[in-house]
Amino acid sequence: MITVLTDGHKSLFPAAEICRLFLGSSVRCDGTCIMAEYPEEIVIESTVNPLGGVYTTVTGTEIFEEPDSRYPLSPNREVKRQLYRIFSKITDKAFPWGSLTGIRPTIVAREAGESGLESLYDVRRDKAGLAVDTARAEDRILSGTVDDDLFVYIGIPFCPGRCSYCSFITQESRASAELLSEYAEAVLREITGLAGVVRNVRSVYFGGGTPTVMDNGLLRNFVNGVLNRICPERDAEITVEAGRADTLDEEKLEGLVSAGVQRICVNPQTLRDRTLLEIGRHHTSDQFFRAYEAARKAGFSSMNTDLIAGLPGENIDDFRFSMDRILSLSPENITVHALSKKRSALMDRGAVTEDAQRGRIADEMIRYAQAGLFREGYRPYYLYKQKDTVGGLENTGFSKPKHECVYNVGMMSDRRSVLSFGAGGVSKRLFPDGSLRRFDCVRNPKEYIVRTDGIIEGKMRFFGV
Repeated sequence: MITVLTDGHKSLFPAAEICRLFLGSSVRCDGTCIMAEYPEEIVIESTVNPLGGVYTTVTGTEIFEEPDSRYPLSPNREVKRQLYRIFSKITDKAFPWGSLTGIRPTIVAREAGESGLESLYDVRRDKAGLAVDTARAEDRILSGTVDDDLFVYIGIPFCPGRCSYCSFITQESRASAELLSEYAEAVLREITGLAGVVRNVRSVYFGGGTPTVMDNGLLRNFVNGVLNRICPERDAEITVEAGRADTLDEEKLEGLVSAGVQRICVNPQTLRDRTLLEIGRHHTSDQFFRAYEAARKAGFSSMNTDLIAGLPGENIDDFRFSMDRILSLSPENITVHALSKKRSALMDRGAVTEDAQRGRIADEMIRYAQAGLFREGYRPYYLYKQKDTVGGLENTGFSKPKHECVYNVGMMSDRRSVLSFGAGGVSKRLFPDGSLRRFDCVRNPKEYIVRTDGIIEGKMRFFGV
């Protein structure tokens, strides 16, 4: 058993994140104490003294960590940094992102630079370079917008079926056709009710779920209804998430283009049919290629595809096969995700986060992907991390020049206001001093339909209208 005793600070949650990184799902918190299963009995003391100094020791040993006077950090970050180094010594393990467990490494990259990420936070050199490059791209992209610009998200939590790695509250569309229609009406009602908030719309993102589960008529009317109410700026970016190839046909794609959608995401996650079946995506790689070709023919100016590194049963050759075929299509955007165990997903957490061999394979997959992407002229433009990812790895969006998704950057950076419509979305309000507040919406579609009027009132107050 490893026990971490905290004294003089309230950084229990950040400390527990580091413990979980090394020790997995056995970690549990109890007041000022963190405990986890381990073959040896080890006690670690994490102390913040009255002057704010952080010190970490392993009882009965000469293992200890203290602040680096050259690089003063906040107590939370210093606690994590020291615990990471202590655990690394005890377990003889290291992770690509070092002690950075937060969702946005680019924030720290702006502060510390590449050398600081490596020396202070123990970030691996290639990841430090990735974070700094991406931070520069984010700054450049956001410089083309202003603080008053609004980014709009339209959430459609319906799918043809549920993938094993997914934790979104989604309804299976085949069994919910009537509910889907009612839900679309509720979203349009919410947008109408919030007309006083909607202004300077720079980007609109139809996400899910899978918005294209709607039949052709409903989708066409819904997208047109949304855009007619929102009235985005003339040069606004409009994206539709069409992740599942089995929801697309030529008529649907042409209808989206005629409505003004320029960017579409057609996401196979893998091009190995056996893996698609295993993870619950009941379509084939051939269906993906047909859908991709139809979308290209329909006239979208930017297309995105996603791949996931570390999927069950896949080896490096499987991932190379998928990556090489995606690169041969030359989409404008390619996003590479590390498999993440979401809280309510069907996939087993331990199989994702505690399988060291899978973590090493996923790391090799992502290295292969990034080398190929750089070689073909793609560059990283947004980056985020999730909890419980295989190998502690990251998700990165790559783009050809001038095809970056502005919404992704505005939303992930927390540097622009986001107005989210529909169930499960998070609205964000940016204040002049740079601070940000969040408004979470109910996640269940049925509850959302019933509570739409109350949600409108809450968001009106939130945005000060």
